[in-house]
Amino acid sequence: MIVLIKRELHSWCFSPVLFAHCILFSLFSLISMFLLSGFIESGESDIGHTFFKWHPWIFAFTAPVIGIRSWSEEHRCGMFEVLGTQPIRMLHVVLAKMAGALFVIVLSLICTLPAIFTVFWLGTPDIGMLFSGYMGSILCGLALVGLSQAICTFMKGSIGAYVCAASLSVILILMGINGIADVILATFPALQWMTNLLSSISILPMYETLYLGRLTLASSLGFFLLIILSITLSTRALLSLRSNQKQYNLSSLKSFTYGIPAFLSIPIFIITAFFINKLPGYIDLTQDNRFSLPQAVADELSSLERPATVRLFSTANHSEFGFDLFRYSQKLKEAMALIEEKSNGNIIFKELDPSINQKAAKMVALEQIKSFSIDNEDPMVFGLVVESLDKKRVFDFLNPNRERYILSDLIQAVLDVTRSNKTQIGLLTPFSKRNDELSLPNWSAIQLLNHRFNVSALNEKDNWSSIDIIVLMQWPEMDQALSNKLSLFIENGGDIITLIDPYSLMYEMFDGADLTLQSATTPNFITERGLRVPANKQVIDGLLRTDMTNANGRESNPAILTLGQEQFNATHSITSGFDYVHFPYVGAIESKAIDGFHNEVLITSSDQALLIPVESTRIGRSAEDNITNNTTSGIFYPLMVLQSNLKNKNAGRLVVISDIDWLHASIAGNVTGDAVLDAGNSNGALLLNLVDFLAGDPVLQGLRTRSVSRRPLNGWSEIREAQSTPYIQPITQASSQIRQLTQQLEKLGAHRNYSDPVANKAIEQEVAQLRIQLKEQRLMLASLRGQREADVKQQLNIIKWGNILFSPIFMLVIGFITIYIRENKIRAGE
Repeated sequence: MIVLIKRELHSWCFSPVLFAHCILFSLFSLISMFLLSGFIESGESDIGHTFFKWHPWIFAFTAPVIGIRSWSEEHRCGMFEVLGTQPIRMLHVVLAKMAGALFVIVLSLICTLPAIFTVFWLGTPDIGMLFSGYMGSILCGLALVGLSQAICTFMKGSIGAYVCAASLSVILILMGINGIADVILATFPALQWMTNLLSSISILPMYETLYLGRLTLASSLGFFLLIILSITLSTRALLSLRSNQKQYNLSSLKSFTYGIPAFLSIPIFIITAFFINKLPGYIDLTQDNRFSLPQAVADELSSLERPATVRLFSTANHSEFGFDLFRYSQKLKEAMALIEEKSNGNIIFKELDPSINQKAAKMVALEQIKSFSIDNEDPMVFGLVVESLDKKRVFDFLNPNRERYILSDLIQAVLDVTRSNKTQIGLLTPFSKRNDELSLPNWSAIQLLNHRFNVSALNEKDNWSSIDIIVLMQWPEMDQALSNKLSLFIENGGDIITLIDPYSLMYEMFDGADLTLQSATTPNFITERGLRVPANKQVIDGLLRTDMTNANGRESNPAILTLGQEQFNATHSITSGFDYVHFPYVGAIESKAIDGFHNEVLITSSDQALLIPVESTRIGRSAEDNITNNTTSGIFYPLMVLQSNLKNKNAGRLVVISDIDWLHASIAGNVTGDAVLDAGNSNGALLLNLVDFLAGDPVLQGLRTRSVSRRPLNGWSEIREAQSTPYIQPITQASSQIRQLTQQLEKLGAHRNYSDPVANKAIEQEVAQLRIQLKEQRLMLASLRGQREADVKQQLNIIKWGNILFSPIFMLVIGFITIYIRENKIRAGE
């Protein structure tokens, strides 16, 4: 065995195929990482989705080259005849070939290490995820090479063997893509078992768990099972070939003379893979243990005040929701198994199918869990109820978009229902006095909260001793007594969420003058803490905008901001993990440091934002003109701020959100109207995160952050800032000049006197000169911004192409030198 492995390694070291594979693999991997996935642009140090996810596709086209090279030379040189005369077991030959392939795969992956060094230079990646990602790449590559080698033992033609091996590899990957399973389910809804079977034998699901940092028993055994199948098929083919003197005999391949025949080994593999895919158990390889429960959480679960029951109501997959729902249910069951295990018997988990269990169907109706049915199909139900004695929490529909939060949501629900007290939320708002369909209980945002907490309208004269959280919604006029009462409420440990809108659109939403909420000044109890929102001003953002359809067609509105990942504080449990949230007509929060208080910005605008008077948007000047003419780069306006007390940890927390339309308009509106109570709504999820953080158990505050947190590329941010710094002052000066010239033009326009032609002519001449100067300044501003972007882009291209070209060029040089030395030795020997 050792002799055979040495022979293989020696053969590979001087083979051009080795260097060609290393060059191609590293080139394609790095192009995918830096160009296709935009690793630097993504701003994240974790490279699972930008680097490792491409490896199966690259191996699908490069692994057959290794397989063909492993056996083509043996066919060409007549080595099979030699091996047939030697006391060598064919299994040892196949294992030696696999060892040689492993050497090539590892060396190819080593060629990508310069990119990993760049990741450490620009950010702080998770070392555990890097390790598991490379482990997954090795197993994936070895499995595909093994299949390629098995195919090459049956086929002498290199081209045919390559086409067959590459096609099989691609098919094994495609079977694990959700879109493929969705097509099958949409076309043949009864073939759910087929989608499950295809997913269980696909390489992709097994590989994804590894590059995300979780080593599961199912994925490890799945890869090894595929490798064993390849070795078995290769060994059998070689034994048959040796005994039949270069010709494959179909009858010999069907016999049991050389082991299990192929027509039995493949079905055995499929069936075994299907059951292996259901095996529980995993090892969390991430640095921050994002797939495991912290010890503090486990201690909470093991010491619950009273037991709880979690019921999952789940029917078969539905064609409308696709295969994502199946995988989500699998992860949900894993989370519940983990919670059940850590609870020491305090939590019981039950899965019920309402389509076959009449009692479960009645419970679904009582709990008002949603059901969906299309084209006369059986209804699909996917909801969850957590209950303990007289308390319960209902998840009326488990949306896959909410998957990242399910573990923390479940644990919070369990803790809520097993405690004797329920969080009390008081709503202090002018709308609390309404009794019609527009009253607060009909708002979908309030209904979202009512699923978890006790929500009630609050009066300034009420006793607040039982209230845990106050939601202050744009109080129009606040006297000093009420301000003092709110300040005392925070000092005594209560939390306050206050929404202050500098330009409210509530009168448009309700279509009634009596409901108009005018722009309000910041209450005293907030300004005393160094926080205020400038009245009658709004943030206009040239980068963050919402596409809207109106009578004029589809237009972009920069006043309604679609906030993306870069605007959220990814390190905080309230705002981590969001893709987007809409903030209509927001105002900026001015945050001043006050001794004893810590201000943490949760959401900001982009650096292309501008704070302008509301009136300027009403006099005919478009928001786009304001953006074009006045935006100064490098300014980020805070839109949501969380303040805590450093001196007294028992004091409450204050959250200031500079928009009230966010709560009503963006969270689905009125329930009785066109609103849909959807737990996957991003704005609704942000509201729940906010209240959960304030009212939830302290041990859970880091759980959501840990599972979805991102590791930013701080190094790239510093490089980009260094490139932009020389341009800040010139851009600011040019912007200031533009503002001054614009104001002068407006003043001259106001002084036009058409009854005096002479004076008017002088004014027109001055206006013409100012317009020329204004045009020059705008061109200068555009040029400065272009130069700044060009410098940043140049630095970006240096990093990108330096990484992409370094390893391939290095291996090309090493390959030429190695082959040249080898040829000289051969000639010297001759």
